[in-house]
Amino acid sequence: MPTPMPNDHLCRPHARPECLLCRHRAARRRRRGMSLLEVLLVVALMGLISAAVVTGVMKSGGDAKIGIATTGARQLHASAEQWAITHGDGECPSVPRMVKDGLISETASTNDPWGKPFRIVCEGEKVRVLSSGPDRKDGTDDDIRMPAARVASGG
Repeated sequence: MPTPMPNDHLCRPHARPECLLCRHRAARRRRRGMSLLEVLLVVALMGLISAAVVTGVMKSGGDAKIGIATTGARQLHASAEQWAITHGDGECPSVPRMVKDGLISETASTNDPWGKPFRIVCEGEKVRVLSSGPDRKDGTDDDIRMPAARVASGG
């Protein structure tokens, strides 16, 4: 049996695999984990990814509210037109009157997603339902109109 090697090399690069000290130090290096710099880099990357996801979700949330407002205005417009046809006296329908007449459920929301009530406007025989849109200001480009205003084609 060969004689054990003394630990005179003290785990230098030419360390011997039979040296207990060399094996112990190698195992400790494998278990040590990540450095502070590596942890900070991972946290920074997670922050960048989170910011990108939040930005995307916020944008899609705004688009979703516009879709909800358009659907709500379309449903209210259909009820308002039905009320106007039924009552044919030239009177413009109102939300409380349509609720009273049973065209709209008492539990139905008659507010847009931004918390303002939809407005019903009559122009002659035409009934329009309006929402002030995301900026909550009437008469701006982001207003929701039902039926949607048609742009005249030139030519």
